[in-house]
Amino acid sequence: CAPSGTITYPSPNQAVSSATVLMTGSATDDLSGVNLIQVEISTGLAGSKVYWTGATWSASQTWISTTTANPWFYTIPALALPATSGTLYYLRTQLTDVATNLFTTQVTTFTYDTQVPVVTISSPATGGYYSTVIVSTPFAGSSVDNGAKATGVSTVTLTLQDITGASTLFSNVAAGGTTANWSYNPAVSFTDDHQYQLTA
Repeated sequence: CAPSGTITYPSPNQAVSSATVLMTGSATDDLSGVNLIQVEISTGLAGSKVYWTGATWSASQTWISTTTANPWFYTIPALALPATSGTLYYLRTQLTDVATNLFTTQVTTFTYDTQVPVVTISSPATGGYYSTVIVSTPFAGSSVDNGAKATGVSTVTLTLQDITGASTLFSNVAAGGTTANWSYNPAVSFTDDHQYQLTA
């Protein structure tokens, strides 16, 4: 009976921006036990496809041995990650038990995305003065994820601080609408002549 296992992180089609990427997964074998766990890390297509050897990129297909613990892990180092954002990586793991039975997972992918999105606030305007009626108008703005291989904006969050009163009215609250055109109607009480700072 062959062993079985999965890649749990990065999850399929995930966007990752960390300086290194810690691959993790599971490995089980009902009888003889898992003896060897290897990972395959590749990028590019067809004739341009290359494989990480643990030290450099190579055109030769390569399996890298890693821990045999459950869960297992392998760290993709900064050297293997590109200086430019948007590179797509292909991952597989191969498990061999003591009886030399072999199991290989299906290919999963992740995108290395270090291009920061841009978010703007259209309402309220910077440095403006507002009455109670105008403040009741929802906060609003837009966001965009630039780059040739952008993965998109997942969430816009808002933080509102009372600068004069040295307090935070709310923090990291998800805006409504779409990420491209977001809005938020704050359920807060404003104090006359206080200065507020909205961060998106």
